[in-house]
Order: sequence, then C-alpha cells, then structure tokens
Amino acid sequence: PSPPRPPPSPPHQCTKVKDLGCYDDTTFLPLPNYQPQVHDKVTFESCAAACFSFGSAALAGIDAGNHCYCGKAVAGGASAYSRPMPECQTSSCHADPNEKGCGGDHRMIVYSIKCTVNA
Repeated sequence: PSPPRPPPSPPHQCTKVKDLGCYDDTTFLPLPNYQPQVHDKVTFESCAAACFSFGSAALAGIDAGNHCYCGKAVAGGASAYSRPMPECQTSSCHADPNEKGCGGDHRMIVYSIKCTVNA
C-alpha cells in the first residue's frame, strides 16, 4: 500500500508581530469580533489565523488564554481601559501551555499579526 498522504497545509500561516496593548475587558471590548471556532484551541498563531479574514491590517486579541477576538482597529475610547502589560501576561494560551502572555482574568492582550498565504 502507498504511504498515507500528509495533511494539507493551512491556506495561510499567521504569526504574532507585536503587542499593542493590554486592556480591561470586563465591560469593554477592545476588539469586537469573537472567534468561537478557536475556543479551546487558542494560541497566538491560531487566533491570528482566525483573524486573517479581516485583512492585512487585522489585529488579534486574546482574553484569559482562551478567547480570541479580531478587529481592524482597537475600539475608540480604549485608552481609558488600558492596563499595564504585566496584567496581560498571567494566562498561558489554552492550546499551548508553553505560550505565555495570552491575556489574563478580564484582561485582553491585543497584538498585530502577519500572515503569509501558502501557494
């Protein structure tokens, strides 16, 4: 029998570029679009890939290590909810406990992303 084929590669590969801020998201959402399809599978890369459809300038955000949000810009008035970066470095990413800094309890880390499309 022929060897099994490798799984297809994802259509795009996305990575975290730069942390842009840490926000208290108890009553405020810095990024508006929740991505339920990556719940329980959140890493910086999986959340970035989920945000790929928002375009090349998309931003990604992770709350409490397991909630991924996307948007094209941080919501207006976000500076009032800005928090020190260490508050967003208390949770590990749910799908990769070695990936640190994935938000915190009621804290969303917002970061820029870069995606390359696989040919």
